[in-house]
Amino acid sequence: MDDNIKVYLNQFQQYLRTYDNDCTIEYSMSLLSEKKITVQELYEKILTPSLNSISMTRAEEASEIWKEHLMTNIVRTIIECAYPYVLKEKHIHKGEYKTQRVIIVCPEEEYHEIGARMGADFFVIMDYEVFYIGCNTPKETLYSAIETLHPDIIAISITNTLNLVSLKRIVKELKEKAGSSVKILLSGSAFIHANKSEKDFNADGLVQTFKDIELFRRNQHETSI
Repeated sequence: MDDNIKVYLNQFQQYLRTYDNDCTIEYSMSLLSEKKITVQELYEKILTPSLNSISMTRAEEASEIWKEHLMTNIVRTIIECAYPYVLKEKHIHKGEYKTQRVIIVCPEEEYHEIGARMGADFFVIMDYEVFYIGCNTPKETLYSAIETLHPDIIAISITNTLNLVSLKRIVKELKEKAGSSVKILLSGSAFIHANKSEKDFNADGLVQTFKDIELFRRNQHETSI
């Protein structure tokens, strides 16, 4: 990791761990406005490792889960505040690729959505038309969205490894519902923890970083020429 990034990360975590909402958000926005980091770097090198550093024992979770929720909500606010910078990055790729629609969703019983929310912005940067549905989405709701929005891609984000059990069935049902031309992408830390790839679930790709999404976009473009 770049030495400057380490400094920014340490300062950010000092604010975050004291639940200083204003300072954490203002500091993050200053890094972007002063062009010290990009949105991609903010998400992947500041926000993600900070969230991943939050750990609790089972005993602590019962009485102190509020700490995780508080820090997660601060990060969520930062992501919303960063959207103008996402749009600036998007303009770099505007018109470079064919217009495609992406639905981003967390399946039922998946409540961790920050990774999916950041991923949605990465798709925006690569000039996709993005529809972020969110966490704990019943399949009937997703089916309704598919019928209305006619996506080219459905990206499923999973953090809890327990939700991998039904994923192969979910992918199969989505392909039947949306059609074989719709690509199913997977994302989330559950695949890292379980050492699983998209092939284990008959999906079309595993995208964990901005570079993964950028590469997928370019490969799509090259194969369509």
